[in-house]
Amino acid sequence: MIEVSTERTLPQKPLLITTLPGPRAKELVERDRTVTSPSYTRDYPLVVSRGEGCMLEDVDGNVFLDLTAGIAVTATGHAHPQVVRAIQEQSANLLHMSGTDFYYPQMVELAEKLSDRAPFPQAADGKRARVFFSNSGAESNEGAIKLARYYTKRSGIVAFLGAFHGRTYGAMSLTASKRVQRERFAPLLPGVTHIPYGTHASLDYLEEKLFTTMLPPEEIAAIIVEPIQGEGGYIVPEDGFLARIRNLCDRYGILMIVDEVQSGMGRTGKLFAIAKVANSG
Repeated sequence: MIEVSTERTLPQKPLLITTLPGPRAKELVERDRTVTSPSYTRDYPLVVSRGEGCMLEDVDGNVFLDLTAGIAVTATGHAHPQVVRAIQEQSANLLHMSGTDFYYPQMVELAEKLSDRAPFPQAADGKRARVFFSNSGAESNEGAIKLARYYTKRSGIVAFLGAFHGRTYGAMSLTASKRVQRERFAPLLPGVTHIPYGTHASLDYLEEKLFTTMLPPEEIAAIIVEPIQGEGGYIVPEDGFLARIRNLCDRYGILMIVDEVQSGMGRTGKLFAIAKVANSG
């Protein structure tokens, strides 16, 4: 058994010992500018050395409270002892895997746990939710686009203004949060229509105007939605908004894709933010 210390060594509140950015951080930022792609759009010259829980230390010894949760994905905090222990134990046993070619016990076990917790009603025939593992949110959404078009034999997709679904071509075609993310990359994936997010008025417009004039619902493969918009401004939709999308999809044979890269894995108090809506129908 690999032992992992649970002792906290960083202060549990912010601590500044240099001006910001510090001298070491300034040096590394300048070095970075000469060798790293400018497509990495950093928001602030924070050069991170290590993290513990919700605290981060930079290369000059300044300590910060991490309000971004590692860019909205580290629900367990930085360097959680159980996570560190699991990584160390696995790395000592096997590092490389290829789930597309071979079978691994851990992969089966994780898929079973996710299937058991998936926010879908239990199938009458006993079939379980099935899991597709991917490397990122963008890759997940690319897979979702392919699945929706393959399964429904339709091409249209409805997304929302303010959405962020990734920066690869298909995912970027769904994204509509910042102009710079799409600028000079056209043409993007055809067949994507964006509407305002979070209000019943928006869904009225989709159903009463777009579906009756230029967007036949029988040609829509999927509606993709964030239960709570992230980059769009941390917007919580109106009550009943998500349930109404579910009902629209059921009525017209459209798949509902729920992007929970930022709202899932417990960050709203539930494993999946959509769980309550999905289980109530």
